[in-house]
Amino acid sequence: SREDGIYWVSPRADSQSGEIINNESWLCSPLSVIGTGRDDKDQYLILRWLSFGSETPTTAAIPLADIGEREGWRTLKAGGVNVTTKSSLRAILADWLQRSGSRELWRVAHATGWQCGAYIMPDGEIIGTPENPVLFSGRSSAAAGYTVSGSAKSWRDNVARLAFGNYSMMTGIGAALAAPLIGLVGADGFGIHFYEQSSAGKTTTANVASSLYGNPDLLRLTWYGTALGLANEAAAHNDGLMPLDEVGQGADPVSVSQSAYALFNGVGKLQGAKDGGNRDLKRWRTVAISTGEMDLETFIATSGRKTKAGQLVRLLNIPLSKAVRFHDYQNGKQHADALKDAYQHHHGASGR
Repeated sequence: SREDGIYWVSPRADSQSGEIINNESWLCSPLSVIGTGRDDKDQYLILRWLSFGSETPTTAAIPLADIGEREGWRTLKAGGVNVTTKSSLRAILADWLQRSGSRELWRVAHATGWQCGAYIMPDGEIIGTPENPVLFSGRSSAAAGYTVSGSAKSWRDNVARLAFGNYSMMTGIGAALAAPLIGLVGADGFGIHFYEQSSAGKTTTANVASSLYGNPDLLRLTWYGTALGLANEAAAHNDGLMPLDEVGQGADPVSVSQSAYALFNGVGKLQGAKDGGNRDLKRWRTVAISTGEMDLETFIATSGRKTKAGQLVRLLNIPLSKAVRFHDYQNGKQHADALKDAYQHHHGASGR
């Protein structure tokens, strides 16, 4: 192992001089084995590397069954590891990976939230000290939004202060704060849907709530997607807040109906495994916040569909209460503009 990569060195004696010559064969770019991992069923190798052009090392759990196989090489190369194309040298590299490095045991988690006594954010950040090293194997498509700007105090002084006295904003903040607690108390996930026909601060209300955890403009997810995509996102927001975009912005009522049922059911679809049997079910508890011009039941009915009994029982449709306390500002527009400026500069710290 060198700074410029992993090499296989095979010494041989020169037939004439008897001098020992080391033949070097390049195997891959720099790569470290920092531990072994396991979930409830499978074993993993925990690998770490620094991709070209990246400032942050990548830590990944590669299934032990994929080491030396096409899937394993594809995962490494997709992540930025350069690997030799020669089969004989790949076999040597696979053996080296399985026999070298640390044997420290990691827990591989397929959902975020409370794991091993610590809390995993949707971008994989670990808050607290876990009982054992833990790694989230998935990734949210909104992971880039989980950034911190300012401090918890500056968020309270600039965002929460302007939200105070405005009922829908305070309700949204309360729901967002409840998100990490539902797993601790064993409660079910739930959602809040703020609706109002005019553009009376729906987006601002939702963004104030999600600013607890990151940049609101980058955290919003869409109602429109596949059942598998939604299940992956829900698992990536387990025990957390899942901000959703405005219903009606190109959303299909049928897709929204299916997404709402899947989201608040808390269990993904049963899927077969490529090697036989079934994959483990994805499970989650999440708090969702969305907005729209009408309540979800009415929106779904525009497609001629009726919601099933219990389908939206965990979703609270709440008419949006417009801001009534503008604090230091003359009107609602000035107040909304000030809030937008506040949460763009102060976000992410209070949720940590």
